[in-house]
Amino acid sequence: MEQETGIPTASSLSAILEVLEILKLKKLVIVSPYRKEMHAAEERFFQSNGFDLIRSRSMGLDAGVKFARVPPAEIYRFCRETWDERADGLFISCMNFNAMPCIGPLEKDLQKPVLTSHSSALWKGLTMVHVKESISGFGRLLKEGL
Repeated sequence: MEQETGIPTASSLSAILEVLEILKLKKLVIVSPYRKEMHAAEERFFQSNGFDLIRSRSMGLDAGVKFARVPPAEIYRFCRETWDERADGLFISCMNFNAMPCIGPLEKDLQKPVLTSHSSALWKGLTMVHVKESISGFGRLLKEGL
């Protein structure tokens, strides 16, 4: 798309990989709402890009509308249950998963970076248009930038 239009573009996946590289996070805990087959494909993607998955867990949901209905408190609990101290950080996958409200509380509790598909994509978009304002409540990435 960028070649066709001459306009810089990004995807949520490219943003996630960029943030993980900048933060030097290699040992990850990954959670998602996806069914097992889709989550396994995501695991393979991260492993093929050089990441060590310390722990990886999915909720096993099978439809986007179900992803969107999971309350943040349940996402938070699921992440806490999945967390492993050996990891450098936590990645919560899925652009249709309301995980943004969990970032701040999880970073406070885990004392490690917490990224979501949303926070990474938002950071990338803001970076691309040179917005540097701090956004509080959604973790280190959006508060401090990189």
